[in-house]
Amino acid sequence: MRKAFTLLEVMVSIGIVGLLIPAIFATVFVIVQQQLRIMALYEIKRQGDSISNYIQNQLKNEMRTIHLVPVGSTAIDTNNEVCNAVNTQSNVNYFGDKNGGNNVIGNKINYYIDGNKRLVSDLTFVGGVSTKSTILSSNRVEISGLSLSCERVTLFSQPVITVSFTVTYKTNSTKDRVSLVYQTRTQLRDKQ
Repeated sequence: MRKAFTLLEVMVSIGIVGLLIPAIFATVFVIVQQQLRIMALYEIKRQGDSISNYIQNQLKNEMRTIHLVPVGSTAIDTNNEVCNAVNTQSNVNYFGDKNGGNNVIGNKINYYIDGNKRLVSDLTFVGGVSTKSTILSSNRVEISGLSLSCERVTLFSQPVITVSFTVTYKTNSTKDRVSLVYQTRTQLRDKQ
């Protein structure tokens, strides 16, 4: 009775193991890559939804007027209100509430992308006394393409604000960059 393997049996065994191990590692590598991509998509979806909901709630619940400040100007008054006529459409710089009294802007809010590609909300209180900045996105994502615009269709309707932006997962690899484009529309409440 023999107690050893033949050379052929050993070669076949080594060949099978030599084929299976790289296949297993390749499969595990692909699964890990897909999981990382899923986590990136989850993060940008979470961040984008959070930003979209925050802006939508803030505009709907607190802001009443829409303004465009001329380039280079810091003037804040009701003379530069936009989307207050029928069939008008405009880009937007900031929003105001009526906490200042009759036809006087109280608090104002504007949204912008800072140097770290994060979305920031600046709330300036009545009289420009102080500003409260809120960073709406984390360092894990980059925000780009922020666009705020308004449109008013009829005389008795309130302006509809369109907010759009792109959320991209931060990574060094250009191959693994994942982006989602967000666009939301909300209607301002009555000015009264």
